[in-house]
Amino acid sequence: MSINEKFQGFDLIQAEIDKVESLLRDLAGVSPEPLWVAVRDMINAGGKRLRPALVIACSYFGAKKDQRQDQILQAAAAIEIIHLATLIHDDIIDDSPVRRGVPALQERFGKEIAVFAGDYLLSQALSMLVPCLPPELLDRVSDSLKSLCLGEIEQFAHRYDLDISVDEHLGIIRKKTASLFSLACSTGASISEAPPPVVNSLQVYGTHLGMLFQLIDDILDLYGSKTKIGKPTGRDLEEGIYTLPIIYSLGVGGFRARLEPHLRPGVGAQDERPSCDAGTVAAIVREAGGLDHARAVAGQMAALAREALSGLPDVPQKYLLADLIDFVQDRGY
Repeated sequence: MSINEKFQGFDLIQAEIDKVESLLRDLAGVSPEPLWVAVRDMINAGGKRLRPALVIACSYFGAKKDQRQDQILQAAAAIEIIHLATLIHDDIIDDSPVRRGVPALQERFGKEIAVFAGDYLLSQALSMLVPCLPPELLDRVSDSLKSLCLGEIEQFAHRYDLDISVDEHLGIIRKKTASLFSLACSTGASISEAPPPVVNSLQVYGTHLGMLFQLIDDILDLYGSKTKIGKPTGRDLEEGIYTLPIIYSLGVGGFRARLEPHLRPGVGAQDERPSCDAGTVAAIVREAGGLDHARAVAGQMAALAREALSGLPDVPQKYLLADLIDFVQDRGY
């Protein structure tokens, strides 16, 4: 399965996803020079559109879904725009040459334009959310963005940290990835006025789906292929971002000593050890049980996401959300 392969379950809400695409294209059309080409290309690069689809699917659990369709679509587009902005900024920080199989914005237009484009998209997302969300939901948006930023900061602070714990890593991905999934789910349900217990369950579902998504990314960075995932593998490793398979393996007796010579050192220590060898690291991690452990933790997140759905009303979108767990868990293999 390619990482950019569309989830067939979205056929149920495809008409609404198409309307979100139209809103995204409209944004590119009104972006100022010289940003509009960069914004247009980022939007046109596609993607799975998981986050706006979650907004839409979760809106079906509320009684006012039809009356508030415009607000739901606007919020769905805004949350995707937030996601796109974070991708642009991630690529700048990581100096990534490729995004979704094409040159990254900072590679094509330079870091300055890429920074401006990311900032512009964030400002546009917030201006789209303000008129369609009540104050309490805007507070949730603010909290989610703060969490996302803190996760990125903590991840950066732990670069080349051989002593980062599994719990610290899971906390980081809960903030930097799962927070936006959770926000997407709760936003759709809240706008349509789903009952509070339903909103809470969908928020929990989104958190665990986001954790699952990032854990699979952890695995794919070591064991995926560029063709399938649309970007070079081993990028996290090169940047000193040690993901779950590696972190676990560093704690397994005897394997830390084998891994350390192959892990790229931090700033100021470039000559102390050779640059990272992703293939060798992947082989050692597999032998240490790091791959199996990461898959097991991902399986736990999938189970928790399913559990969150168990008590929800029996609408077709509930089964879409359940099938989406399998899609996320199996992607890239």
